[in-house]
Formats: sequence, structure tokens, C-alpha cells
Amino acid sequence: MLTKRKAVLSLALNILITISTIGIVISYFCGNDGKYHILPHLRFCLFTTDSNILCMLSAVIMGWFEIRYL
Repeated sequence: MLTKRKAVLSLALNILITISTIGIVISYFCGNDGKYHILPHLRFCLFTTDSNILCMLSAVIMGWFEIRYL
């Protein structure tokens, strides 16, 4: 069973995962003209992007249940 301290730490990490993933996906559409420019039709064909979005979805679900627990 989770203690309150572990639940708060887990919630903070899940929020960090969610915010960073949203920021990275937004950067794909807002002026990502750096060395590794990704063409618009290939942005979601990369496995890393898809797995990060899946990780973010699981972090959101876990965060919801941690908020309810707290």
C-alpha cells in the first residue's frame, strides 16, 4: 500500500512526464527548425514519439487515481 509521501512523489513525477511530453509534441508543430527537423507527415511515425505519448496517457491515468487516493 502506498504511503502519502510515495503517492505525492509519484504524482509529481507523473505530472512532470505529462508536461514534458506535451511540450515536446507542441514543439513538433511550433518552429522546430533545428538540425533534426521532422517532416509534418512523419511526426507521429517515430516509435519514440508514440511510446512517449502512450507513457503520458498512463501517467495521466495513474495521476488521476493518485489524486483520488490523496
